[in-house]
Amino acid sequence: MSSHPLLWPLRGCAYLVRHPRLLLGTVATMSVVLVGLALSCGWVVHATWPPPGLALWSTIWRAGRALVLGATTGIALWVSIVPLVMSLAVEHLARQIHRAQGTRLAPEPSFGGALRASLVVLRATIGLRLTVVAVCLGSTVLGPAGVVVCALMLGVVACSDALDTALAARNCPGRERLRLLAAHRRTVAGGACTAGLLTVALGVTVVGWWLWLPALVAGAALEVHDWPMAGVVAGPDTLDPA
Repeated sequence: MSSHPLLWPLRGCAYLVRHPRLLLGTVATMSVVLVGLALSCGWVVHATWPPPGLALWSTIWRAGRALVLGATTGIALWVSIVPLVMSLAVEHLARQIHRAQGTRLAPEPSFGGALRASLVVLRATIGLRLTVVAVCLGSTVLGPAGVVVCALMLGVVACSDALDTALAARNCPGRERLRLLAAHRRTVAGGACTAGLLTVALGVTVVGWWLWLPALVAGAALEVHDWPMAGVVAGPDTLDPA
């Protein structure tokens, strides 16, 4: 059953607290993805780091360039590859929750089919992702207030991705997912406000970061349960209560 637009991320947190075993595989996969992202950035910095023996200003210039290239690599991966990989990684969590809610799911699509549907959504939202990156970089001039602004902007993308993942877990076609997200803008916006505040609150605990994205996906799966969808075929899936 749908909840208030502000509350569905909190529903996801509460659901995972009641069913912590759902977190195990999801957190392990997320860890691999984030470690891969960090290693990619580190490799770029290492490969472009200035050699010893250069003049002071040349060393500073090249070191700064290496750091900028590493950060650019991270941003590029974050807005292009990471959302796609993360959505595929946490889709299993959404499917488990759908089953627990009594939804009959068709067999999982092939990897190629799931990838094509996700690329449709990714292409349509790339402008939003780049805007969020630009706002987050620009908000650094605001000091502590910039952290809140960046958290809220990241919440918009995270909530949109979480709802998209929950729809994908029900084998909803890419274009239909875009239509539903557009029709439920209030749900995305309301969830983004809560998700942004959760980012700051959970970030203080460090460990809480690993709960944030799974909580959004869990809340999204509960939220979209009653959304009418076109092009979705229910299958003979059996229930697997969490």
